[in-house]
Amino acid sequence: MTRRKVIFWNDLNDSYIVSEEYNGDKAEMERFGLGACDHTWPEFMEAMSSVSNMADFLKVISYITASYHATVNGVPLPEQANNLPGSRLNVAHSHKELYNLVGDMDEVWEVKRNISGAHLLDVSTIAPKPKQVWDGKEVIDEDDFDYATACLYECPVLSDGRAVLQQAG
Repeated sequence: MTRRKVIFWNDLNDSYIVSEEYNGDKAEMERFGLGACDHTWPEFMEAMSSVSNMADFLKVISYITASYHATVNGVPLPEQANNLPGSRLNVAHSHKELYNLVGDMDEVWEVKRNISGAHLLDVSTIAPKPKQVWDGKEVIDEDDFDYATACLYECPVLSDGRAVLQQAG
């Protein structure tokens, strides 16, 4: 079954709200005889088509989550067993954190603030880049640099803005 997550990118604080993992949809559940889902993924994406802000995103994520139901041998469990509290969300503040949350998914759908609808994200655009070395020292970019790193290293900056890690003396 297809493993999916939906993310909301908030450009105001450069953060990503990441949904829980959704496995399959109505068509896949019926095909494999596993669990139950009220809607197909295209129907979920239709519901996502008018989303352009966080409040709308959270409503649709709740709708998607509530559409999945537990079954035993193909028989739905009583309604009480399916009434789970809310949706589980994660927050990522960098591409590295985002990749750690979504890098192994089959599909990642992205919604951007003030832009209606969801589009399929090319996860390779957020994948970590291979480590670079200059003059025998690791070179880092702004996605990997943080205050904790700055406290540990003296970092000469190259002409292209990257920093070279060098242990503080």
